[in-house]
Formats: sequence, structure tokens, C-alpha cells
Amino acid sequence: NLHNMKTNTTSKMKEKCAEHLVSELGILKPNALVFHAADARWCFPPAAEKNRWSLSCDVEAPKYLGKPVLHFLKADDFECHLLFLNHPSSERYQHEPKQWSVVKPIVELLRSRGAIPQ
Repeated sequence: NLHNMKTNTTSKMKEKCAEHLVSELGILKPNALVFHAADARWCFPPAAEKNRWSLSCDVEAPKYLGKPVLHFLKADDFECHLLFLNHPSSERYQHEPKQWSVVKPIVELLRSRGAIPQ
């Protein structure tokens, strides 16, 4: 539905999508990944754990609404920073523009760590 951003995805579809993403990440081995969906915060970790990857909150990074948005993924042969944001056009969150206030400090933090280019 283009008017309200609601989908008809089932929990099984989200689970399978997350598992597919995990398999792709194992091939791509990215340094950083940005999620633009609130559900990803709940769908992705179980899929990563099935692969025996560990996921932890980055305690040094800024938080949004008291919740950590930057996490660190440690896989068998790569490490990746994960940034979980709500979708910018989400109607559910009237305060979405405010979440971008944490993006610049997080980008600067990742640059200082050499995780992303200057």
C-alpha cells in the first residue's frame, strides 16, 4: 500500500528474508550496514545467531530515544557495524526527523575507527 507504508508480510517472510540477508552478508563481508526498518532490529539478530554470529550493542555510540542504534556484528571471517534506524517515511513515528541527529555522530565515530572511509 503506497499510502500508509503498511505491508502484508508475515513473520515467516521476515524470518526468511533475514536468513537470506545473512547468507548474502557472508559473501559480501561489509564493514557497515544501515537498516531502514524498525522490524529489522527484531528480525535480523535471530538469523545472525543461527549462523553462530555474535551481535552486541555499541555502548560508546549515541542512542536514539534511549535505545542503542549501533551494533557490532562479529562473524567467522568478518566484522561489521550495523545501524538500525526506523524508515524515514514511517507514519508510525511522528518524530522521525529527530533520529537523524544521531546519524552524524555515529558516522564520525565509525570514521574515527576506520570502519568507513573519510
